[in-house]
Amino acid sequence: MKKQNKKNTKNTIDKLALMIGKGFDGVDKRLEKIEEDVSILKTDVSILKTDVSILKTDVSFLKEDMEEVKDKLDNVVKKKDFEELDIRVKNLESLKN
Repeated sequence: MKKQNKKNTKNTIDKLALMIGKGFDGVDKRLEKIEEDVSILKTDVSILKTDVSILKTDVSFLKEDMEEVKDKLDNVVKKKDFEELDIRVKNLESLKN
């Protein structure tokens, strides 16, 4: 009976070893695929960083342009206000005379 148990135990251990071994089949290929995917992700991140840098530059230029437009619009409003004030002054002067 002890021989039978030893034989069963050996068979079980051998089967377990084979199962564990099969679990590692293709690990190298899977690791290579993961490394390839990581490399692609690193490239994509690098491209995204470049794109973000370009966008930041573009936004900075847009902000400058917006300030210029705002200043010009403010000047137009001020000029319009001045023209209206000038007309009122002339009207008042004409009433005075």
